[in-house]
Amino acid sequence: MTEEDFQTAWGAALEAIPAPVRHGVLEEALLAWVSDRELKVALRSQVAVEIARVHEQELSDGLGHQLGRRVDIGFVCDAQAFRPLARADEDMAIAQEAAAAEIEQAREVGELAYYARILAQATIPHRRLPSGVTEYVRRNGQLELTVLAPSRTGIPYGSIPRLLLAWVTTEAVRTREPRLVLGTSMAKFMQRLDLCRTGGPRGDITRLRNQAKALFSSTISATFAGDDRWVDEGFRVASRTDLWWDPRNPDQDTLWESSVTLTREFFGEITRRPVPVDMDALRSIKDSPMAIDAYVWMAHRMSYLKKDTLIPWQLLELQFGAGYARTRDFRRKFALRLREVGSVYPAARWELSGRGLRLHPSSTPVRKLRVLG
Repeated sequence: MTEEDFQTAWGAALEAIPAPVRHGVLEEALLAWVSDRELKVALRSQVAVEIARVHEQELSDGLGHQLGRRVDIGFVCDAQAFRPLARADEDMAIAQEAAAAEIEQAREVGELAYYARILAQATIPHRRLPSGVTEYVRRNGQLELTVLAPSRTGIPYGSIPRLLLAWVTTEAVRTREPRLVLGTSMAKFMQRLDLCRTGGPRGDITRLRNQAKALFSSTISATFAGDDRWVDEGFRVASRTDLWWDPRNPDQDTLWESSVTLTREFFGEITRRPVPVDMDALRSIKDSPMAIDAYVWMAHRMSYLKKDTLIPWQLLELQFGAGYARTRDFRRKFALRLREVGSVYPAARWELSGRGLRLHPSSTPVRKLRVLG
């Protein structure tokens, strides 16, 4: 690929970005390839970096489409290099105002949140696995997700770890820090996830603590197997977890804050290109892990879908249908869960048939934005 070809592809990718941000921030970027699929984009200030990150996913998708391969974009600040190119302050002010307006629009739609992209493509179990099972494998096309967990905790399953993943991803994106504070009160944290303060073996109090331990002590491996390339990435979710909550007294504040410190690999994976979702929508369908999976998956697919696409029943069952003895049972249950998704994501356009699920290009449930501030 020549420099001219790349500049043409970059220019075409920029056309998807709002004009104030494109002219005020991105057109003067300094570009450097870190590897064959990782591009470093240097901007003149940290403010410019924050604004550009709002459009990181759509710029990555656009450039990847132009070049015919996946491209990960990383924005960095290099004010010194841009000193000769400094422009008037009003250009940056215009870009800031445009980004702030988009963020406000997203917040008006619902509570802006994020979900790990890798777990939108392949999911964790819906139901508890048999005692002693410490490995779980899920396939979606060329992607294979493997979850390993210690026998003392078991594999995370159900709605609670999915809500935890949404909270963890959102906090990691918002704070840009791997150490996340869950707080001193179990009851207050449960309120964030819209969980009931009920005890006993099946109550949300016990389930939250057990699923938090299972999720944060898990190791995730993602394998991409193509015809001419095989790639495997593995990472433990957390390097340290401190849970001071007392399930017997969930309303009582503890002297120390509960926290989880994500591993560098997992932190990088979930913050690189997360899927924007509406946290209110996740809470509304929290009683069904399959509905959560379908909502997040659809939000991810709609972010890059350009034409009508049929997903055959066989592929849908591989991704969403673990534990169903008969395909027709899965079809019936999946159709019901899609109705729940439609109730919280009315902009999604799709139809079911005997062949599978046909998706029509639709707007995403929330704008593809990064939480600032």
